[in-house]
Amino acid sequence: MTCEGCANAVKRVLSKLGSDVSSVHTDVDKNIVTVTSTLPEKTILETLQKTSKPVKVIH
Repeated sequence: MTCEGCANAVKRVLSKLGSDVSSVHTDVDKNIVTVTSTLPEKTILETLQKTSKPVKVIH
Protein backbone atom coordinates (compact mmCIF):
# COMPACT_ATOMS: atom_id res chain seq x y z
CA MET A 1 0.00 0.00 0.00
CA THR A 2 1.38 3.30 -1.00
CA CYS A 3 -1.61 5.57 -0.39
CA GLU A 4 -5.01 5.87 1.24
CA GLY A 5 -6.58 4.80 -2.07
CA CYS A 6 -4.78 1.46 -1.77
CA ALA A 7 -5.84 1.16 1.87
CA ASN A 8 -9.44 1.84 0.89
CA ALA A 9 -9.25 -0.83 -1.83
CA VAL A 10 -8.08 -3.35 0.78
CA LYS A 11 -10.91 -2.37 3.14
CA ARG A 12 -13.44 -2.55 0.31
CA VAL A 13 -12.45 -6.06 -0.79
CA LEU A 14 -12.44 -7.32 2.81
CA SER A 15 -15.86 -5.78 3.47
CA LYS A 16 -17.28 -8.20 0.91
CA LEU A 17 -16.59 -11.00 3.41
CA GLY A 18 -19.36 -9.61 5.60
CA SER A 19 -19.73 -9.90 9.34
CA ASP A 20 -17.06 -12.63 9.57
CA VAL A 21 -14.53 -9.77 9.46
CA SER A 22 -14.89 -7.81 12.68
CA SER A 23 -12.13 -5.24 12.08
CA VAL A 24 -9.65 -4.04 9.47
CA HIS A 25 -6.86 -1.61 10.37
CA THR A 26 -4.53 -0.25 7.69
CA ASP A 27 -1.19 1.46 8.29
CA VAL A 28 0.01 2.98 5.03
CA ASP A 29 3.32 4.16 6.53
CA LYS A 30 4.25 0.64 7.67
CA ASN A 31 2.50 -1.08 4.74
CA ILE A 32 0.53 -3.32 7.12
CA VAL A 33 -3.08 -4.46 7.27
CA THR A 34 -4.38 -6.01 10.49
CA VAL A 35 -7.51 -8.13 10.13
CA THR A 36 -9.61 -9.60 12.92
CA SER A 37 -11.87 -12.36 11.61
CA THR A 38 -13.39 -15.75 12.31
CA LEU A 39 -12.55 -16.83 8.76
CA PRO A 40 -9.63 -19.11 7.92
CA GLU A 41 -6.35 -17.34 7.17
CA LYS A 42 -6.41 -18.77 3.64
CA THR A 43 -9.72 -17.04 2.89
CA ILE A 44 -8.35 -13.67 4.01
CA LEU A 45 -5.19 -14.13 1.94
CA GLU A 46 -7.09 -15.15 -1.19
CA THR A 47 -9.38 -12.16 -0.79
CA LEU A 48 -6.48 -9.74 -0.35
CA GLN A 49 -4.71 -11.18 -3.41
CA LYS A 50 -7.64 -9.89 -5.49
CA THR A 51 -6.21 -6.39 -4.98
CA SER A 52 -3.10 -7.41 -6.98
CA LYS A 53 -0.91 -6.23 -4.10
CA PRO A 54 1.79 -8.46 -2.56
CA VAL A 55 0.41 -10.28 0.49
CA LYS A 56 2.13 -12.14 3.31
CA VAL A 57 1.16 -13.21 6.81
CA ILE A 58 2.91 -11.75 9.85
CA HIS A 59 2.02 -13.34 13.16
